[in-house]
Amino acid sequence: MLVMALLGYGDDEKSESTQWLCGGTVISERFILTAAHCIYTKALGNVSYAALGLLKRTDSKELWNIHKIKRIIPHPEYSAPSKYHDIALLETETEIKFAKNLLPACLDVGKSNLHTVEASGWGRLGHKMNLADALQVVDLRQFEDKECADLFPPHRHLKHGYDHEKQMCYGNHKEIFDTCEYTVVGVTSYGKNCGIPGSAGMYTRVSYYVPWIESIVWPEETEERMKQDDLWLDKWLNITL
Repeated sequence: MLVMALLGYGDDEKSESTQWLCGGTVISERFILTAAHCIYTKALGNVSYAALGLLKRTDSKELWNIHKIKRIIPHPEYSAPSKYHDIALLETETEIKFAKNLLPACLDVGKSNLHTVEASGWGRLGHKMNLADALQVVDLRQFEDKECADLFPPHRHLKHGYDHEKQMCYGNHKEIFDTCEYTVVGVTSYGKNCGIPGSAGMYTRVSYYVPWIESIVWPEETEERMKQDDLWLDKWLNITL
């Protein structure tokens, strides 16, 4: 996947003590989209680095395109260990240079009716298995809202149960495959019994958070669009009054 980032935790990007755990999605020259639960680990502290353009953890670090994280921005309504609003932005200290092996993803705005999507990352290959060495891509199908509600009933970290407006759930569908152009639809939040038939993962629905994302990643464009919207509204009100 040309858009993926592997996130590192530690004081030295080349040290063996630095752990590379979560994944993220490159969405601009300076920003990576990830889950809010990935911004901090109890043992190693805040996320420190993002490695881009790599396919395997075991590739020489000299081949990794590593960027230091300058700013960590969790969604303002996220509160760990809750599973709601599990989304965050990471700003890199240096500009990300795009190339054939590294491109940004577009943001889903909720206009597509997607029944299958691809999930990618370097996570565990199955229930209680080790983290993957190679970047994995798997085809998933979207569960219906009732199925999601049944799979994710209310509990202490999901007080109100599954929220179809802000969340989605997907399960294993087909074999791994690859494509060339990507739109980020969801951010991996949590799940249980990974890879077991009938199980599903919970994903934060990106389209719900597009206004928040755009206000941080593209603030000038967002402000200009808001001005144009206000001008249009004033004109419409003057016509109708």
